[in-house]
Amino acid sequence: MKKNIFKGMTRKRLPALHMMKALDGEVPLREALAGYFFIMLHDHVKHNCLIKKEFKEQIEKAKTEVIDNSKTLDDCALGLVFNSFANLGTCAEEWSYLPCEDVHIFYLIADTSIEQTQRWIFAGVEKPFEFGPGPIVCRAEWAEKWCDIDNHLKEESRLLIKKLYSEIVE
Repeated sequence: MKKNIFKGMTRKRLPALHMMKALDGEVPLREALAGYFFIMLHDHVKHNCLIKKEFKEQIEKAKTEVIDNSKTLDDCALGLVFNSFANLGTCAEEWSYLPCEDVHIFYLIADTSIEQTQRWIFAGVEKPFEFGPGPIVCRAEWAEKWCDIDNHLKEESRLLIKKLYSEIVE
């Protein structure tokens, strides 16, 4: 049986959930994205890691087991990859116990990504996803009237983007 490294601690927020599970459970997008970004950036962002020692021990144990039980290099590589996915669950659980000062950056990232997506759709640069009978998210009619696509202030940015696109070799 796996030892609970969070025993005795108080949850401060939901654990990071798979995005579809979060959607089905009606978790706010901000919460779901913040947790997702934490999992993806866990090893790259400084925080008071609650799982560092336990995580390292689990990874080393799993590596040893995978390497010892693998018959080919492909088996070994696949085993290590799938074990890494399994260990992400520990990071997802850690998210719910972290102190608030360690998670604010992930809320900022989530808020910014939501806002930027809305801006792109509003400006008409990003087309909303379509699925089945039509778009999942629609660009508001007033946005089309209000947003000036031919705004001269955007011309410099457009020229830069066109230049960069022209440098891409397909």
